[in-house]
Amino acid sequence: VIKQETMRTQITESAEYAPQMHDALTALPSLSLAVEDAEFVGSGTSNTNDVESQTSVEWLNPDGTKGFQVDGGISRFGGYFTNFAKKSFRLYFRKRYGAATLKYPLFRGHEFGSPPVEEFDSLNLRSGSHDMNQRGAYMSNRFVDDSMLEMGGTAPHGRFIHVYLNGIYWGQYHLRERWNAAMFASYFGGSESEYDAINGNDNFTSDFKAFDGTLDYWRETEDLARDGQPWTALQGRVDMADYLDFMMLWSTGDSESEFQSVGSRSRQVPFKFYMKDADGWL
Repeated sequence: VIKQETMRTQITESAEYAPQMHDALTALPSLSLAVEDAEFVGSGTSNTNDVESQTSVEWLNPDGTKGFQVDGGISRFGGYFTNFAKKSFRLYFRKRYGAATLKYPLFRGHEFGSPPVEEFDSLNLRSGSHDMNQRGAYMSNRFVDDSMLEMGGTAPHGRFIHVYLNGIYWGQYHLRERWNAAMFASYFGGSESEYDAINGNDNFTSDFKAFDGTLDYWRETEDLARDGQPWTALQGRVDMADYLDFMMLWSTGDSESEFQSVGSRSRQVPFKFYMKDADGWL
């Protein structure tokens, strides 16, 4: 790996860093992705997102303990910062590839106060392209996610890993639970169809969208909040302790005015909050 042509010789042959390379590459688990789709592999600088290809996903532990291999789907994802050569990837586990879910303790030892689930239907591999050095490098999203978990809230668990695509080292990635209704169903029970996942953006104009489900329950809750007794009316619909924790965390950083919230009327799960765009928090 150290001798691959894609590796920077300024690092691999540096008097300071070269002696650290082997230990660095074995300090974290490695995720090896094998993709036959020539278009997916060959269009490294294209902005094609959300186009799914088949992949083999293999987890390699540096201490030699058992990992896994499973077939699944892979796509690129991202918003405005998708023109970097280092792409963000999303992994899908579906019956048409083999197993409908991945069962493995990916985040064991990375609980940060809240036990993680060990079964997943999708995962995100964040490249760090949103996390420029003036916005906290790789650390903002990890810090915010982990802090919400330590405060007793619900947020995606995450950890850093090495990623290889068809044997070529693509660098360190932030492996993260994918935020959606399915994630909340895995923690609070029921099916994902029972949850409404809301994206809120108040940067320029108030914009609310249902990522999963509908806006119906959210709009009802908004209407109650505008009444004369919002605190009483919101009980059972909004997790107020979670909301206060979220506001304390959001207001002490420099994130954009965006949030994500999930709730379920039928499961009686009140809306819980965390940051949608924490890239600038640090």
